[in-house]
Amino acid sequence: MDGILVATSASGKAGHISIGSIVHDTHGDGQVLARCSSSDEEGETALFWAARCGQAPILRRLLATNRVNPTRQYHRDQTPLYGAASRGQTLTTRLLLDTPGIEPNPINESGRTPLWIAAAQGHVSTVECLLAVPAVDISRSDDSGSSPFLAAASYGREEIQFRI
Repeated sequence: MDGILVATSASGKAGHISIGSIVHDTHGDGQVLARCSSSDEEGETALFWAARCGQAPILRRLLATNRVNPTRQYHRDQTPLYGAASRGQTLTTRLLLDTPGIEPNPINESGRTPLWIAAAQGHVSTVECLLAVPAVDISRSDDSGSSPFLAAASYGREEIQFRI
């Protein structure tokens, strides 16, 4: 594998996606080359992991390959955007929202959107990032009838309630 650099595991723990699925040609133009869609046992790819864990440089490289699907739904119908928002990863949330063709209101298996989960978790800057996108639906309720505003209220997220 002369000229090929393979990154090591993201966490070093079993069950987590190996960033070894990202192969980088050190003698070429620096583009991510192969196996961008490899997934772990829950079906999560390097793209989902990078978004959820706030790994903006890796996310940028993966998106630049045009070999990944940023709207693909993974375990429990979560998209990379949902994963980023759920962890308060504002930078990767922004990168995904700036990606052509991204769906800003994907719903998971419970009918929750990225805005809903970011509001419930209290991720103020991520909520602000999502609210800056006109297509984000602030009134979309989950399967139990809870809107992002109600989710913020039920978890005592007053600062977010004032923003929604």
